[in-house]
Amino acid sequence: MSDIEQKGRRIRVVGVYTARDALQTGLWRSALRYLTRVPGCTVARFEPMHLDLVKSWAPDGAIVHGLSREALEVVRGICRFVVNTSGVHGSLPVPSVLPDNLQVGRMAGEYMLMKGYREFAYIGPQTDYSAKRLAGYQEAIWKVLPGVEVRQGPRVTADEPKPGQLTPFLAWFDSLPRGTALFAADDALAFNATEAVRGQNWEVLSRVGLISGHDRDTPSNPLLTGVRMPEDRWGYEAARMVVDMLRGEREVTRDLLLPPLGVIERESTTGVATEDRYLLEAVRFIREHATETIGVEDVARAVSLGRRALERRFEKYLGRTVLKEIQRMHVEHAKSLLLDTDMSVYAVALESGLTDEKHLRRVMREFAGITPGEFRRMHRITK
Repeated sequence: MSDIEQKGRRIRVVGVYTARDALQTGLWRSALRYLTRVPGCTVARFEPMHLDLVKSWAPDGAIVHGLSREALEVVRGICRFVVNTSGVHGSLPVPSVLPDNLQVGRMAGEYMLMKGYREFAYIGPQTDYSAKRLAGYQEAIWKVLPGVEVRQGPRVTADEPKPGQLTPFLAWFDSLPRGTALFAADDALAFNATEAVRGQNWEVLSRVGLISGHDRDTPSNPLLTGVRMPEDRWGYEAARMVVDMLRGEREVTRDLLLPPLGVIERESTTGVATEDRYLLEAVRFIREHATETIGVEDVARAVSLGRRALERRFEKYLGRTVLKEIQRMHVEHAKSLLLDTDMSVYAVALESGLTDEKHLRRVMREFAGITPGEFRRMHRITK
């Protein structure tokens, strides 16, 4: 039992968040799942404009997100133990729990390379997390295509763009080679970019493949592919960290970086970087039948092409066989079910077009380097 519990002293933990958007609301909800289980812990949530109320509430610890450096110093003056969950600023005087933003960028780059793209571009704000995502994106690309240019565009604000603000971005976007892999640092930027392009009556998918650095299932047109964040653990681990610090159970000197969960594929990258209609139709067919048990012959028959000719196209443009693409899509669907449902691994296998649990375990090891059970335990918090 901790010193706090032995003495019967209640502890107060405050959340200071800059907005009530979906991300920050989700992070606080995740934190509450841990904090509400701590005996004697009382919680409250405030916005930075109410730091005077935070001071009067006299918290023992705080979890903060999106604060300016000045506001963070005020919070540090109010309570001794503070944990940050925002990647806006680098080199903060408090520990942070964050997604591994370098790995977010690497994952986006590896995915776009896997889709066959050979032209690359990036848009993002001037923040620490954006710089890291760009660095990871370049690293993954340069590992395969050393020195290839990653074109960087002017910032598209994550807020409601004002008239004229988008002119530099639209001129830059129009200059991109067709078939460019465009990585937007987060979902808000990706959404604003698509809306700006559609506002010019340009067809997004005929020009670029677009991936967001934060998958939020934004209702955009086209629906956005994105890197899935570990939101179930993000706030939870921040809450665990601040309580452990309060209890004196650990001294935290380093940030905790959480691995992203994978790429969630939607319309903005459903094709591949080629105008070969047989390949495009084949990839679309595989994606649409990811929950079914299909084989190479089924794909060839669906696109009215011989098996050998189809295999040559896959090897030429994607560097893998048709079977590997089928298995990859099965695994991606299975990963979503493992994260979002409580289905048994056997049921997940069947719902993902695989024959049984053993089959799923084998392809998961090949494509994700981990078993289904390990994947679920690593990325989900027990309800």
